[in-house]
Amino acid sequence: SLAPPIKQKARFKIKDAKCHLRPRSKEKTKDSGKQAGLGGQFPCTDNCQVTFVNLKCDSSKKKRRGRKSPSKEVSHITAEFEVEMKSEEVSDTCNIDCVRKRMEQKLQTAIKTLRKSINKQQFYIQFSGTEYEVAQKPAKATEGHEACSTGQVLQDGKCVTCSTGTFYSGEQNQCVPCSPGTYQDTEGQLTCEPCPSNDGQGVAGARNVSECGGQCAPGQYSSDGFKPCRVCLLGTYQPEPGRTLCFPCGGGLVTKYEGAVSFQDCETKVHCSPGHYYNSTTHRCIRCPVGTYQPEFGQNYCITCPGNTSTDFDGSTNVTHCKNQHCGGELGDYTGYIESPNYPGDYPANVECIWNINPPPKRRILIVVPEIFLPIEDECGDVLVMRKS
Repeated sequence: SLAPPIKQKARFKIKDAKCHLRPRSKEKTKDSGKQAGLGGQFPCTDNCQVTFVNLKCDSSKKKRRGRKSPSKEVSHITAEFEVEMKSEEVSDTCNIDCVRKRMEQKLQTAIKTLRKSINKQQFYIQFSGTEYEVAQKPAKATEGHEACSTGQVLQDGKCVTCSTGTFYSGEQNQCVPCSPGTYQDTEGQLTCEPCPSNDGQGVAGARNVSECGGQCAPGQYSSDGFKPCRVCLLGTYQPEPGRTLCFPCGGGLVTKYEGAVSFQDCETKVHCSPGHYYNSTTHRCIRCPVGTYQPEFGQNYCITCPGNTSTDFDGSTNVTHCKNQHCGGELGDYTGYIESPNYPGDYPANVECIWNINPPPKRRILIVVPEIFLPIEDECGDVLVMRKS
C-alpha cells in the first residue's frame, strides 16, 4: 500500500428516527443491496482497500415549540473511514498524487450517496464481513419489545447500552469485552479502538488508552511513550505516564535518585510553601502572580486561572480564589438577569459593574431582587445603585 491512508469523517442526520445502526441479517442483503447503489465493498471496488471504519450513533430529542406537538427525534451517525490505495494503481499517466486525488473523490462520492440514501432507509455499509444498516423506525422485536438502538442489547425486557471497555457484537448479539491491544472509552459502540503500542498486549476490556498496557510509568520515558522504557536520569523527573521525555530540575539541581517523578525530588535550596513557586535561577521562592495559584508544597510553577478569571491578590493557593472579571452589559429584551461576577461565590475586589437596561418603547421596568448580600458600609463600602439615566 502507499502511505499514508486517506481519512474522511462524515456526520449524517436522520430525521424522525432513533439511530438504529445494526448488523443486518443475511437474507435481507440480496434484494436490498441493489437498492442502496453502494456495492458491498464501500467505497472501493478493487483498486483500494478500506482498512478502518468507525461508526458512532447518537439520538437526541428536539423539543418543538408549542405544547401539543410531540418532541422530534433527531439522530446523527458519525462515520470515520480510512482507505489505502494499492500500489498497482500508480502508472505513467497517473502518479501517487493523482491516484490519491481519485481515491479522495471516490470516497466523497460514496459519502454523498450515503447521505442521499439515509432517509430512504437504504443506508448500509459493509466492512469486515458484517453489514451495518440504519432502520428509520426500529422494528419491533419478536417478544413485542422495541428493538434496541445501536450498541444496545436486550436484558430482562430492557435495552441496556454496552459499557465502556466493551463493544456490541452483531454475530453474538451481545456486549463483548475489547480484546487485548484495543480499548473503548465510549458507551454503545460497534468496535474497539486500536492501542497506540499496537503490540496486541494489555488487558482485555480496556476502558481508555491508559489501560492499554505497555505505557511507560511516571519517572520513565521512551521515544513513543510505550515499552521498552528508560528511567529519568539524575537531575530530571517525569510526573505523567506514557511520556517521551523527562523535565530537567534546572539551575544545576540534582535528584536524590534516578526515575524521579516530581520536582519535589529535586534537591532545592529551600522548600516553597503553597502560593509560591521555586525559581531555579535565583533559588528562591516567589509568590504566584495575580491570575495564578499553586495548592501544593515544593513546586516550580503556578497554575493559570481558568477562562477569563483572575485572583484578587498574588500568592493564591486555591482555584476558588480565581474569580470572573467580566461583568455589566446591555439588557434590552422583555426579561433579563443580573448577577455579580462569580455568583454565588465572592465577587472580585475593585470591580465596577454597570448594566444598562433599555426596554422596548412604552414598557415599564420591574426589578425583582430575590437575593442580595452586601457587606456593611463601614467594612467595605460596596453598594448597589439603580438610577434613570
